Amino acid sequence: MADLAFDEARHEYRVGGRVVPSVTQILSILSDFSAVPADALARAAEFGRHVHQAVDLYNKSTLDEAALDPALAPYLGDWKQFIHDTDAEVTASEFRAAHEQLGFAGTLDSVALVRRRCCVIDVKTGQVPRTVGPQLAAYKALLEASQPMRVKVHRRLCVQLTGSGYRMTECKKPSDWSVFQSCLNIWRFKNAA
Repeated sequence: MADLAFDEARHEYRVGGRVVPSVTQILSILSDFSAVPADALARAAEFGRHVHQAVDLYNKSTLDEAALDPALAPYLGDWKQFIHDTDAEVTASEFRAAHEQLGFAGTLDSVALVRRRCCVIDVKTGQVPRTVGPQLAAYKALLEASQPMRVKVHRRLCVQLTGSGYRMTECKKPSDWSVFQSCLNIWRFKNAA
């Protein structure tokens, strides 16, 4: 597999030196945030990034919980409760992967074994968008394409952290992958040189 590189400042993925779209960019054609004030979107995105960072550090056993912003603590508590309730064993966190054949990339929030079955997990802190099913289908494809042993993903889970508990939704629609592929084709059409 060609080298995968990620430029954090540009939020840009490169595979073998070639820029490829992210799962989020590809699915953006299905979302319309034009009615939401830009400053509100920016605040929500920043808060979500901080929660994701706390979850990632916790997953990697490197989080200094004493230094954690008190506003993030309830969301981390929700994640810890999810781990406890499901007896999940996180095997990868903030895992970057590329699908060389299909030409896209992304960062999976968590990969975990839940009852010895491989699950790809996306963490949300706000409203859960309708696109989460196609997003997780794309992450499943990324994970399965990136593993030399061709790991089989059994479940796609969205874990919404509310600050007062979590809600877990399993994405099971078989059409999720075809929705993502349709968006990928449209993205390619719109961005063809």
